[in-house]
Parts: sequence; C-alpha cells; structure tokens
Amino acid sequence: MSTGVLPLAVDALDLTVPNELVHKVAPAEVLLTDVVHLAGDRFVVAARWPVGHGLYHPAQHGMSDPMLLVETLRQTAVYLSHRFYGVPLDHPFIFCDLGYEVKDPTAFRTRPFGPQVVLDLTLSSTTRPTASKVGMRLEATVSVDGRTCGRGSVSWQAVDRSRYTVIRDRARGAGRSGAAAAGRDGVTTPGIGAAARLLTAAEAGRRRDADVLLADLGTGARGAWLLHVDQTHPVFFDHPLDHVPGMLLLEAFRQATGCAAGRATGRTVDELAMVGGRTAFTAFCELDAPTFLAVAPVATAAVAGAATGAGADLERWSFEVAAVQYGRVVATGEMAWTVPAPVESAPGAAREVVECV
Repeated sequence: MSTGVLPLAVDALDLTVPNELVHKVAPAEVLLTDVVHLAGDRFVVAARWPVGHGLYHPAQHGMSDPMLLVETLRQTAVYLSHRFYGVPLDHPFIFCDLGYEVKDPTAFRTRPFGPQVVLDLTLSSTTRPTASKVGMRLEATVSVDGRTCGRGSVSWQAVDRSRYTVIRDRARGAGRSGAAAAGRDGVTTPGIGAAARLLTAAEAGRRRDADVLLADLGTGARGAWLLHVDQTHPVFFDHPLDHVPGMLLLEAFRQATGCAAGRATGRTVDELAMVGGRTAFTAFCELDAPTFLAVAPVATAAVAGAATGAGADLERWSFEVAAVQYGRVVATGEMAWTVPAPVESAPGAAREVVECV
C-alpha cells in the first residue's frame, strides 16, 4: 500500500483527532492523527506513536512498544463508531476480542519523532444494528513509515446506557454466583502466601514501579500471578470506569507472558519483543474482587525471515494466559515473543539478567 497519495496527516506532530472521540481525557494519550474514508466500509487511519510515552516505551533493543499498536486499534474502533457510524458519545463500548501480529519487527524500530503508522482497514457488522446496540469488527493491514509489517483486528459492541445497565447487573450477579461455585469451569483459584509481593519494574519489563500489574503469590508456584489494579493510574484509568479496563488486562497479559518468555530464553524481558497476540474477553473483570493470571507455554517455532521480510530467521515462543475471577475465566489470550535482531551497542556492554520468580 502506498500512503504517499493519501491526504493523511501522518506527519502532524501536534495534530490529533478529538480526544473525546477515542474515549480519552488526556489529549497526550490520543494516537490517531487523521482518518480517510475510502469507500463503503473501507478506511485508512494514520497514527503517530510517541517515543516518550510514559507507559508504552521502547525496549532495550529499540523496538517501539507493540502495545501502541493495540491501543491504536482500540482508538480506531471507538473513533470510527462515533465519527462514521452514528454511535452517540454516551454509549459504552464492550470489547469482545483483539488480535495483532508483527510480521517484520525491524519496521518497529524507533525514530527520533516516532514512527508514522497507517492502518488500511475494512469494517463489518457482527450484529444487526439498532438504536440501542451495534456490533462491529475491523481487520487492518499495518504499515510503518510506508512499509507493510503486520496486521490487526478487533471486535466490539456499543450499547445505550439502559442496555449497559442491564448487562452490568447481570454480569455482577453471575460473578457472585461464580464465587459461590468457584471452580465450576475446571479452574482452581490459587492461594495467596504470606510472602506475596508486587514485582519490581525490572522484573516486569517496565521502567516505573507504578506500571507493574503483577504480584507474586508468595507460594513458590511459577506461572501464576495476582493482578494488581491501581485505580489512580493515569493511563488505564484516564476516566472513571466500573470494571477493570481491557487495556489493563492486555498489559497484564504482556507482563505475565513476558516473564515466562524471559525464563524460557534466559534473557531479561526488556531484551525480548512481543510480536503477536490475541485476546478474548469473555466476562467483565470486576474491580472489587481478586483476579488471578495463569500462564502456560504453547509452542516454540522458527519463522523464516523471508516470510516476515526481516531477513534473518526468528524463533518465537508462544504462551497461553487466562484471567480468573470468582472461579471463572474472564479473559484468555495467547502471546508470542521473540529475540529481535540486535542493534549496534558499545563493545563489551554487559546485560543484567533479572529473572521473574
């Protein structure tokens, strides 16, 4: 796809779409810069990824945080719904699933002013639209600086306030019933030991302790975590919410599978790159109950560089992850990790290995 002929504001450093149209209060959190409606349900969306984002920062190897792609997909779904499909601003959104794949990780290398990102996408309806409910799905091809390097998809529903109230009341009731019959889905709730502690930023692959979402259960079990939710976090709780936001769960999935990938490769999380993921949200994750994460390896596979455009072959490690609350699964996912091609560094530079427990 050539983006040079499209009237997109991909070069705008200070121009973004209105923040209320992507459900963000802070203008600095808005990634979309422009949208062009091509025809029918086809659109082209431009975004600028900031290099200095507080939460989604480049890793040690210089690759842009792929969670910026995930957030771009989320913002695109919300923006198109409001701007082109008549969804009122007061309609809550319920995200059903989200997936992405980075086929060429080298395209995600950071630039001085941030990469220019373009999504070439098509929308489709997943339900018959009514005045109180719409259901949609988008499938996108991702280009960075004019270079096609990946794909993404997301499904969601937008409903009016009355319907949302009914859905939330039903969800809360199901959660309480699940607490009384914990384990009905074959899921056992792990115990929390006296030595439970929040991971350090280095262990979780983050720069700030405030961004860590995992707590070690203190039981010695590997691959099991307690979700840490801070409702004062300026990115995840940019505005008031009545449930744990999907982007927080996705970041927790990233941190949990990153720890597993670090153990599998003997490297720090910051040396690795998450190059694919898919997540399904099966129930609301409530704010007033503990949530546990369970991670398990799926497979290790070599992906030919000729197929990705990256040149050298890449080895990928995949992990399944599930979020459990009230003894029932509220979200599932699978994330793929790789060791990206090295960038030039100072001779003899040492690396510190910080292993997750």
